[in-house]
Amino acid sequence: MRPIFYYISHGIISLFLISCASHKTTSILSGKIASSIVRETWGYGCGRDCAFNSDGQDKIQLVFGDGYAVSMKNEGHYLNVIHYPHSFILDAKRWQYGYVGTWNDVEGEIRIRLELEKSDCSVQRSEGKKKVSIDCEKAPSVKFFICKREMMKIEEMEREVLNCNDETGGSSLFGIGFTVNKVAVGSPSIQEHYYTSDI
Repeated sequence: MRPIFYYISHGIISLFLISCASHKTTSILSGKIASSIVRETWGYGCGRDCAFNSDGQDKIQLVFGDGYAVSMKNEGHYLNVIHYPHSFILDAKRWQYGYVGTWNDVEGEIRIRLELEKSDCSVQRSEGKKKVSIDCEKAPSVKFFICKREMMKIEEMEREVLNCNDETGGSSLFGIGFTVNKVAVGSPSIQEHYYTSDI
């Protein structure tokens, strides 16, 4: 027969383990959504009797779950047109990608690693009266972001953002709890401005 303290101690340990299993770990970003929308309208001359124009939008949302879980939704569209004297080439692309992964905080840097879960993309090309479907560029199977939480003045207000660089060297600004909208317009030089909107 085991002494009474054996059952008491094991009972306390069991209750502790049940409590830990049912407790959801929280972090500084748990439950938050960081959102970014980039709109671009630009063009340039590409030689005699030739012009290129592009118009599109790219929307990314980072959804931070319990603990250090994170998912990313990326959707967008663009329209590229090359004009020639007697013809044109038009590419219309639409996409929706979904990623899941984790993040951690390393000396003040938010490091995010994501793996592709969903991929849906189509490109329709028109050359005069001819229309064909062409293959989309393959979405990265793994994506990385290195971000810093910063205060940024947008529309005369200080707002908290994630300033991120991805694995390609590209940069993005995400509003924490709101959307940072970046608008890039111009031909040939591009002018940029920012404004905020609700998620």
